[in-house]
Amino acid sequence: PRGEVGEICVSGPLLSGAQLYSANVFAQDGAGLRADPTAIIEALDWMAQNRVPVVNLSLMGPENALLTQAVQAATRRGLVLVAAAGNDGPSGAPAYPAAYAEVIAVSAVDSRGRPYARNNRGNYIYVAAPGVDVWGADARGGLAFWTGTSFAAPFVTASIARDMAQGRVANINVGRKRLA
Repeated sequence: PRGEVGEICVSGPLLSGAQLYSANVFAQDGAGLRADPTAIIEALDWMAQNRVPVVNLSLMGPENALLTQAVQAATRRGLVLVAAAGNDGPSGAPAYPAAYAEVIAVSAVDSRGRPYARNNRGNYIYVAAPGVDVWGADARGGLAFWTGTSFAAPFVTASIARDMAQGRVANINVGRKRLA
């Protein structure tokens, strides 16, 4: 159900033994699933209360005044927020929450380092990561190739989380420097 938060422990090449938390922030509307700003705000608050250090936001939408306040509050509480920069192409409007100054915005590149053609463009984008033909699970329990900035953002999230766990990153500013 919307707003539900879960926890799992994972093992893998990026974050062996890491604890992952997930929050269902999507609701059904006429066009399909849609990120619900209220659920995102509740999830950020829950993550801050539970001292989750790094949060991946593989979602995007228009600017929202309440979400702006929630992002600012979460970062004041020490969360490092990483978000998908958007897949609306070179002329696409800035995607939020990635376009907030407090968030690390991630675009996608392919395995040869070439930019994904549908990447949003803009000075809010901080870094690029693998996001074209990323092999992963699908909703039916199988595997598939995925493309988009939502698949690039987890690579950056994992990198920052690893560096935090190893004591190399204490906050978003140091995280940005390490990414650079």
